[in-house]
Amino acid sequence: MILPQILETLETEDVKASFLIVGQWAEKNPQYIKMIADKGHDIANHSYSRFRMGVLDTDRIEKEIFLYSKKLEEITGNKVDLFGAP
Repeated sequence: MILPQILETLETEDVKASFLIVGQWAEKNPQYIKMIADKGHDIANHSYSRFRMGVLDTDRIEKEIFLYSKKLEEITGNKVDLFGAP
């Protein structure tokens, strides 16, 4: 996984970044989500499954955004208030 090297470079260069995270990846890699958060970077919800939001009904959009934001909050201990649509 290249993420630790990316985080190391960002730290060396004193740069903070925003990471748009897809839920399916986060579930498989919670340790990396925690690592990003612990380094002080922003984590944005990029939906759970990366469907195009324009083709989903309102209920599915809410599930994609709100339920996944709660999961990110559980992993990081921080409220996730950023969303980047797929």
